[in-house]
Amino acid sequence: MARSNNDYQYCKRKRGYRKDQCKIIEAFAREKNIGVIGRVPFDPAFTKAMVQGKTIVEFDSQSEGCKAVKGIWKNVKQRLEI
Repeated sequence: MARSNNDYQYCKRKRGYRKDQCKIIEAFAREKNIGVIGRVPFDPAFTKAMVQGKTIVEFDSQSEGCKAVKGIWKNVKQRLEI
């Protein structure tokens, strides 16, 4: 199936996940004509939220990870026009 500019992905950087690996993923996406809609930095708040059974928004809406997720959601909504 051919991919178009309407297909998106994001690159989540995990602990120990090297920046060069994100660059490889992004290069692959460009090669396949897939836009990168956002990047989520490593943030310990994700694990803490998960342990407490909460979303990152419920746990710490001001964390860097949460801000990144909110930005991605904003981009998705704009792209879908919702």
